[in-house]
Amino acid sequence: MKGRIWDAAFAPDGKTFVAVSSLNGKGQIHLFKSEYDATISPELKKLFETARRHKVGAGIHYWEGIDKEVEWSKAGGNLIMHSADVTLFQKQLKADMNELRTKLGDDRGTGTGDSVIV
Repeated sequence: MKGRIWDAAFAPDGKTFVAVSSLNGKGQIHLFKSEYDATISPELKKLFETARRHKVGAGIHYWEGIDKEVEWSKAGGNLIMHSADVTLFQKQLKADMNELRTKLGDDRGTGTGDSVIV
């Protein structure tokens, strides 16, 4: 992508993500496939064992839920990087906007309520 990447986000199913950028007043949007396989293979289990034996970290950077992090830890992983700044920001902003809408009487931005649209 050309220019500065302004944002990137994964689809809820983790199979695609989009990134947006701009350079010299021209914007780009790219949609990418992401077929991430989080299967714990025998080779990965061996890596976990080797890392533990040498007292170094080996683990996962995952943001689609706690269950996968637990699975990797039970398989021998000893390092978890939970989520990413952009994902945490997105989730918190969505929760905050929903709370604000509810408290202000906005019917999810449809314009059908008697209050302000957030």
